[in-house]
Amino acid sequence: MTTKPSKNQSRKLTSKLPANQLPQPDDLQTIYADGILNIGLGPNVSRLTFGIENGDRKFKPSMVLVLPTNRMLEAISAIHGGLLNDPKARQGLIEGLDAMKAMLLKKQ
Repeated sequence: MTTKPSKNQSRKLTSKLPANQLPQPDDLQTIYADGILNIGLGPNVSRLTFGIENGDRKFKPSMVLVLPTNRMLEAISAIHGGLLNDPKARQGLIEGLDAMKAMLLKKQ
């Protein structure tokens, strides 16, 4: 028995589509997560497990994103490049890391 994919499942986002065929922001699903709980890189596909903090610094898995590994690596490269080329983003990351470092040192 085969099932027909839902509207969201059948829609694929690729840079090969003309801009007027890409889903518009109101068509896209937004999912909030407090963090990435697990990253699994495989030869063909990779998985990111996202989670929601449910108190006492404990996280509950809330979503798994599966995508081709080559696309995952492209995303990592784009994030890295964005940080290198955007002084404001880089400064924000440095400040966040400094705050995390201070919190960790306080706990010693």
